[in-house]
Amino acid sequence: MKSVLNARPFSCLLIAMTMTAPSFSAFAQEAPRRAGLDFTFPAATGGTAVTGTAPTDDESTGEPTIKLPPIPPRRVAPTNPVTPTPPRTSGSTMSGIDKSAFPGMSCPLVDNRPHKDLLAATQALSRVVVVTPECQNNADMVKISEEAKKLVSAGTNLQGLWQNPEALTTDAKSLASFNGDVNVMISGLNNLTTQLQQNSLLNSKCGKEMMTGTGVIVAVSDLISSFAPFALIGASMNPAMGAALPYILGFTGVGSVAKIIKNMADANTLNMDKIEHRQAVLQNVCEFSKISQRVRFLKLAQSGQLEQVTTEIQGMRRATYSLLRSQYSDRVSSIATIRQNLDQTLKNADATLRKDQSELQSVTAQLTGQTDKHLLCYAAREIVDRAGSPGNFPTRAVMNLQSLLGQQNQPTLAQTTMLKAEERLRLRLRAGANDETDKGIEECASLGKAYIDSLGRLLLGTRDTILKQNSSLERQLSKDSEYSLFRRTELAAQREVDGLQKVANILQQLNMDNAIIDKMELDTQMSGLKRALFGTPAGLPMIRGVSPAEAWLDFVGEQNRRAFHQFNTEMTSLVNDAYRVTQSGRMDFFQRDAQGNVLRDRFGHPVRLGTMNQNQIIIDNLRAAAELKNLNASIAPAGSDNQKILCQRLENIWLSWAATMDHLAAQDFFCQNIRGFFDSNTSNGLVNKCVGRRDLNGRVLVMSQIAASQAELGSNGAREKALLISSKMKELQCEMPDAGSLQ
Repeated sequence: MKSVLNARPFSCLLIAMTMTAPSFSAFAQEAPRRAGLDFTFPAATGGTAVTGTAPTDDESTGEPTIKLPPIPPRRVAPTNPVTPTPPRTSGSTMSGIDKSAFPGMSCPLVDNRPHKDLLAATQALSRVVVVTPECQNNADMVKISEEAKKLVSAGTNLQGLWQNPEALTTDAKSLASFNGDVNVMISGLNNLTTQLQQNSLLNSKCGKEMMTGTGVIVAVSDLISSFAPFALIGASMNPAMGAALPYILGFTGVGSVAKIIKNMADANTLNMDKIEHRQAVLQNVCEFSKISQRVRFLKLAQSGQLEQVTTEIQGMRRATYSLLRSQYSDRVSSIATIRQNLDQTLKNADATLRKDQSELQSVTAQLTGQTDKHLLCYAAREIVDRAGSPGNFPTRAVMNLQSLLGQQNQPTLAQTTMLKAEERLRLRLRAGANDETDKGIEECASLGKAYIDSLGRLLLGTRDTILKQNSSLERQLSKDSEYSLFRRTELAAQREVDGLQKVANILQQLNMDNAIIDKMELDTQMSGLKRALFGTPAGLPMIRGVSPAEAWLDFVGEQNRRAFHQFNTEMTSLVNDAYRVTQSGRMDFFQRDAQGNVLRDRFGHPVRLGTMNQNQIIIDNLRAAAELKNLNASIAPAGSDNQKILCQRLENIWLSWAATMDHLAAQDFFCQNIRGFFDSNTSNGLVNKCVGRRDLNGRVLVMSQIAASQAELGSNGAREKALLISSKMKELQCEMPDAGSLQ
C-alpha cells in the first residue's frame, strides 16, 4: 500500500511518458467514471466501444482522413551528369556525423545509432555471451550466461508493463512486480559488469574470444542505456529507491564499461582496430557529455533553480527543431510546416476538449447518486440555457467537434449521430422548459439524463476524432520517404529533450523527498570518469599508453592519413598516365609538315626539333597533364569503354578525397564536443590534438594537430586537385557514387 501511495503523485507523469493511442482512450473513458459520472456511454458505431486506436490504413478500413493542403512535388534531379558536391573541410562531414539531433546536450557523435528497447537490448546481450561447448567448464562464462538469462526474464516483464502503464497506478501487484524487476535488473547489471572485469575471465581463452569478437561491451552499454528510463520510473514511484539514481544519471553505464575497458587493456584484449571496441570508447565518451549535463541540471534543481533548467531545455527544443529544419530541403520544410499547422489545430481542439470535460465532470460529480428528479431536470435546463454562446459549454464543445469535422474528408455516421442527438435532446428540453408539472419534471429528468449522456458521448467522440485525425495526419505524410526520415529524426530529438526534462523534474522531487543525493559523491564520480576518459597515463584506464579518447583520435587520424596517401597516389598515377599520352610523353620531338607528316633529312632520318623547342613542349605538356586537359570527351565519348574506365579512376580518387575529409571532420567534430571537459588533468596529447596552445589574449602559440592537418590540405594544393577531379567527372559525364558509397 505504501508503494501505491508513493506512486500517486507521479501517476500523471508516468501515463504522460508512456501513453499510446489505445491506452490514452481507455484512460479517457475511465476518468469520467472515477469522477463519479454515473452514465453509460454506448458504442459509437456497430456496437463497438469508442477507443483511440486508429486504423492502420485509412483507405482499406473506410476511416475518414484529415484534409491536407497540396504537398510540394518532389523534384527529380538528372542522374547523368552529376556534379560532385565539393568536399567540406571544417566541422561538418559528408558521412553525416554533423547531423546531431540534440545539439549541446546529448551524444551527437553516436546519435545515429539505432535505439533498442529493453527487451531487444537484453536479448542482444544474451546472444553475445552464449557459452560454447568448449567453454562450459569456464565458471566465469557460466555465471555471465546465467546473469544474462535473469536480465532477459526481467526485461521481458518490464517491457510488458511498459506497454500497459495504467496497471502501475491501478494494480498493486503490477506495481510490486515492476519494482521487483527493476531491482533484479539493477542487481543483475551490477553482477554482470563485475564478472566482466574479472582477470580470470580476461586471461582465459574463452574470455578473450568473447570480449574481442562478440561486441559484448557495446551490448552492455546499450542495455544499461535502455534500462535508464525504467530506473527513472522506479525512482519516481519510490523515492527510497536510491539504487536507481546511478542509472538515471548514467554513472553506472559509463563507470562500469570504463572499468571493463581498463581491464581489457591490462589484459591486452582491447584492440582499437575492432569496430566494437572503437564504438564502445566513442559511446562512453559521448555518454559522459550527457551525464555532465544531467549532473549540472541536478545541482540546479537541488538549489531550487528548476525554472532555469526548464528554460534551457525549452531553448534546446527550439534549437533542435531549427537545426533539423535547416538540414533538410525546402520541400521537406514545407511539409513539416503543414504538419505543424495541423498539429497545432488538433492541440487547440484538445485544449478545448479538456475544458469541456472538466465542466461536464463538475456537473456529473454533483449529480452522482442523486435521486431527486427536480435536481436533475434543473441541472439539464441550466446547461441548455447556456447553449448559444460560442465561448461557453456546451456550444463550445459542439463547435469544437464541428470544426474538427470541417477538416475531415467526410464525417462518419457516428459523428453525425452524436451531433444530431445533442441537438434534438437540447431542443426538446428547451421546448418543455416552463412545464413544472410532475409529469413535466419527470420527463425533463429523463431527457436531462439522456442529454448529459449525449454530451459525454460527444466529448468521447471528440477525443476519438482528435486521435484518429492525428494518426491519419502522420500516416499520410509518412508515405513521403523524404519527410518520413525527417520525422523519425525529429521524434527522436523530442524524446531525448523530453526525457531530460523528466530527469530534472524527478531529481528535484527525489531531493524534496529527502532522498540522499551526496553532492560530494557526484563530484567524485564525475572527476573519476573524466580522468578515465581524458586523463594522463598515471595508473588510469589507458589504451596503448594514451587515454581512450586520444586512442580513438589516433585511430581515426591514421585512417585519415591512409586515405590521403591513397588520394595522392591515385592522383599522381592519373597525372603520369595523362602525361604519357602527350607529345613529350611519347618522346615525339620531330618536325612535321602542314599535313602532320614527319619531316626527314636527305638520309631518310626524322628531323628533330631544337633543344629549346623540345624543352618548351615538355613544360607545356607537364602543365597540361597536371590539369588533365587531355582527359576530355574526344578521347572518352559518352558510353564508350574508355569513358567507363576513366570515370572509374576519377571516382576512386574522389572517394579517397571524400574519405580524407570524413576522417578529418570526424576528428574535428569529436574535439569540438569534448574540449569543454578539458582541465589540468587532461592528457597533453589530447590537448595538443584538439586545442593546441593559446595565450590569455587568444593568440595561437601552437596550432592544434587537427587544425594543422586542415591547413596542410589547403596549402599543398590538395583541395584544388579534388576540385579538378570534380570538374573532370562533370565534363566526362560520369555518375557520382551514391551517398551510401560515400559513407
